[in-house]
Amino acid sequence: MAKQGEEMDSGLPVDPVVETVFKDVKLKRTKRLMVLVIKDDQITIEKIAKRKTNIEEAYGYFPETECRYIIWDVEDNSVNSKRPVSKLYFFTWCPQLANTRLKTLYSSQRRKRIGDVIKGAIDVHATTMNEVKEAIGEKVEPDSDEDENEDWLDD
Repeated sequence: MAKQGEEMDSGLPVDPVVETVFKDVKLKRTKRLMVLVIKDDQITIEKIAKRKTNIEEAYGYFPETECRYIIWDVEDNSVNSKRPVSKLYFFTWCPQLANTRLKTLYSSQRRKRIGDVIKGAIDVHATTMNEVKEAIGEKVEPDSDEDENEDWLDD
């Protein structure tokens, strides 16, 4: 049995189903994205999106005030008009309005455990939707996220 300090160093366990569904996203290409959440002291799947989910629908999987891990297979038609190019992204989503303790937890667990399961994806840490859009090569509206989240600042 691991000592308490060793347990904390190794991180939270990852639900074995995560690796199976990750293969559905990455290799079988039967799913568009999956959302992972830290719940009941483990990293588990919260939502799975069907392959036909478009970019605008996928943005809805990024909660405004809660942290998540999001694995997203994005198809880019701009490189080759005959056949879309698929890029796999692993977002550590920690929005500005999320609880600071949870931001720290998600950031630390990303490096410790979930990264061992999710391999071959472009790693992105994002705090705003503009950062998500920039990462996948979408056009970004200037200052749109800053205006939305200005209320968290004290005057």
